[in-house]
Amino acid sequence: MAKGIGQISEVKQWKPFHYQGETYHLDHLDAHFVEYKFDLNDPQRHYKVIVTYSFHCFAKDCGHYTDDERQDLMYHSPKESRPFHFERYEYSKMVPHIVKNLHASSNTIVGYAGHDNYAVFSYRAKSGKQHQYKIAFNVFREQKKLRIHITSAYRNENPVDPKKVKVNFEAILKNVRLSKGLPKPRGYK
Repeated sequence: MAKGIGQISEVKQWKPFHYQGETYHLDHLDAHFVEYKFDLNDPQRHYKVIVTYSFHCFAKDCGHYTDDERQDLMYHSPKESRPFHFERYEYSKMVPHIVKNLHASSNTIVGYAGHDNYAVFSYRAKSGKQHQYKIAFNVFREQKKLRIHITSAYRNENPVDPKKVKVNFEAILKNVRLSKGLPKPRGYK
């Protein structure tokens, strides 16, 4: 966990999940800093951001569990509890890398997701394969610091998402830093 994060309203360090003798470490989702540099020669275009993650990145309420399975899979966060979800957990391992590179990849689509939320709708892996994966997040200031909170992350079953309208990621950070309204695509209120 990064030093200097201070008091924030979300989990800074996730406890591992234990199930059937296996330990599933979640430290890749601990709070950390990311520095986005959109222009190396212009410090006004550098943004140091605290990134935090919701447990929706690795937990999901599924209806197909028996009561016993559901109880055994339950992960308890400070605000709520949900069953641990193994597929989301596996995908969550790549989320910090995607978030760290939001500013650097022309193959990653950041779009408006409604209600002052944004999402990464797809990204291109090092292998060159395009993945349909949705990482929902919001950006705000807390304790005078920029924050990105990842509210959910999962394989996107609907690659033709009606809300997938591209938004400039730097404009989001700049507007939050300057306490301006968040950018929204034309036609959205």
